[in-house]
Amino acid sequence: MPPHTSPVVRRTTSRLLDQVHRDTVTRSNAQATSGRWRELPRMRPYAEQLAYERGED
Repeated sequence: MPPHTSPVVRRTTSRLLDQVHRDTVTRSNAQATSGRWRELPRMRPYAEQLAYERGED
């Protein structure tokens, strides 16, 4: 016998999974039509970012 799941949890989970699926499909379609990946801003190395946040130079 499967574990009992409340209707609220079931509805919320279903809604979230639908949203994730829609977002993923939209994103993959956008990448396919754009011809290349959207360039992301360069991320700082962790130590450099930590020093920046602490106000160290």
